Amino acid sequence: GPAAMTLALAHSRGLLDYDARVSDYWPQFAQNGKERITVRTLLAHQAALFGFDRQVTRADLTDPDRLAAKVCEIAVEAVGFQLAWIAMPEGKRGLRAVAAAGPAAGLVGVGPLTLDPEEPSGRGPTAEALREGRLVLANDYLAEESTALWHDEARRLGLLSLAAFPIPGKDRPRGCLSVGASEP
Repeated sequence: GPAAMTLALAHSRGLLDYDARVSDYWPQFAQNGKERITVRTLLAHQAALFGFDRQVTRADLTDPDRLAAKVCEIAVEAVGFQLAWIAMPEGKRGLRAVAAAGPAAGLVGVGPLTLDPEEPSGRGPTAEALREGRLVLANDYLAEESTALWHDEARRLGLLSLAAFPIPGKDRPRGCLSVGASEP
């Protein structure tokens, strides 16, 4: 699906090594015996990790906004992210939140959403991932200058890191899945 395509694109651009350990990119993953799992093993579904009980229905698959909401809910409930949100570009500089879930979902409502890098709300990881078509990591969200607009709310909601994964489209990313955690 879109996540696999995003990871393949990241690999083709040298941003992701299939033979690296997942914990090289996400240190918190190296818990409970998972420290040796490689990206390749994870993507091949051979890591012996849990599944989730959340059902995705045909109605979900035929309604993009509904599917986006389901993806965000699963990311929060099954994986434990503090925040999962999907954004889509609108016009040349606009940005629309399609869905958001998690204890830190209120962060999405801070400031206007834009792709314009001249505006403070256009400098965050999600806008950057959409503009540049690449994975953007904010491993220490509260220390990133680009996320300054959201620092107070992120601190209040316990969000310490965020990864923004662009969803490939024909000419430019068609959207972005951003997930945030309570650990750097």
